[in-house]
Amino acid sequence: MTTLPFRPPVVNGADAGQASSAFDLEPIGSLPKPKPRKYLMPGRIAFGCFSLIQGRGETLKSHITAALAAAVTGGLRLPGMKRRHDFGGVLIVSSEQHEKRDLEPQLRAAGADVMRVHRIQGGLDRGGAGWDWGGFVLALEALIHKHGVRLVVLDALFDLLPPTIGLSDPRAVRFAVSPLHQVAMQTDAAILGIRHDNKRPNPALRDNGLGSTEFFNIARCVLGTSEITGRPDEYALRSLKHSFGPKAPDLVYRIRVSNGQAIVQFDHEEALSADDLAGSDKDPGEQLHDDLATQVLESFRPQGRVPWRDIVAAARKEAVAEATLRRRSRQMGCSSEREGKGATHCSYLIFPADD
Repeated sequence: MTTLPFRPPVVNGADAGQASSAFDLEPIGSLPKPKPRKYLMPGRIAFGCFSLIQGRGETLKSHITAALAAAVTGGLRLPGMKRRHDFGGVLIVSSEQHEKRDLEPQLRAAGADVMRVHRIQGGLDRGGAGWDWGGFVLALEALIHKHGVRLVVLDALFDLLPPTIGLSDPRAVRFAVSPLHQVAMQTDAAILGIRHDNKRPNPALRDNGLGSTEFFNIARCVLGTSEITGRPDEYALRSLKHSFGPKAPDLVYRIRVSNGQAIVQFDHEEALSADDLAGSDKDPGEQLHDDLATQVLESFRPQGRVPWRDIVAAARKEAVAEATLRRRSRQMGCSSEREGKGATHCSYLIFPADD
């Protein structure tokens, strides 16, 4: 295949010359063969991509990340690993825990080498200048290479994003978060965001996260944490998304206490049903879209009678299919009516009157 110049539309001669010199093509077949993909946690979290852990606070997500840090820095063997990781560095950017008072004892208890675990120099306030998310992302690739970082933990991801970012706006979320995946691909590091739940009662695991579903879409691997119904001392780590192959079975873990510090102890793999997981009464993907459709419909309920096209437009922003919207509207007891004929007609959804 011949390499051809890329020529954008000509505005004028000078602009066209500058633009065409900035682009070129090359055959995909000529690219170097990539190295085999490596896993931080086989079947669950891969190196070279952006991943998420999401779930309720009582499932101790930060203690899971301490175990991951111990695997990278201290030689802890995680489930599914045939051998220990080569030692590497870890960067933890935490908005919720004091590094010396909270994080260091937690990491030591998990078996991490705290001299290989890093924080941003000066802390998040950067000497009172304020946290600069854009500057951090731009500098992250160089920091990873400089300090041999294999794992980056962002806890909690929402707290670190700029306040100007609309967390329910898919385009804004993708603009802010997608660069993390690009950095992970360039450095082959695992970048892991911690996403808190949305405090709604009984959400499905996949819908356990705050903000737009675009967070879930951007991540290549997503793990959900949950209590196990009827087993108060056990929790489940479920693979909700794994873009590189089959998802691993549910991983049961316990919390044990050593010298006053809680430690995650991975116990065994088990095929748990939806009923076993607290707050999950159906397939996580189905529950997610049902819940989002309900939220969209409920936002229009006070109007009583609403053009269907307005509801569909709102649902598309949340990536909810029209078929799901129709099914949920029927389950809610809504009816429909049509005004006009042909291309000028308008369909309306009518919500049932409150008792």
